[in-house]
Amino acid sequence: MIQILTIIFGVILAIQAGYFATHQHREFLGFPYRHPKAQATLAKIWAVILSLVTLLVWGMAYLNNPILILWSLTAACLIELAMAWSTVTLLLK
Repeated sequence: MIQILTIIFGVILAIQAGYFATHQHREFLGFPYRHPKAQATLAKIWAVILSLVTLLVWGMAYLNNPILILWSLTAACLIELAMAWSTVTLLLK
């Protein structure tokens, strides 16, 4: 069961990575487009990081080791927190 939930979490990460990859020069979530260069750079960085984390999570789901799954999900959640903080900080400037 944890393996299926981990795969689903990886799909969510992949969707977020795709969103950042396609919204480098568009507004995020309805916020105005105030810092185009910084936003494009931030979107590229997070698209790459989230893609790598997605592969990590899917790899751990494939290995089906509960300890490795726990650590990869913990790392992914902390990376998600950093992504949310940096994105919101830029959007609210």
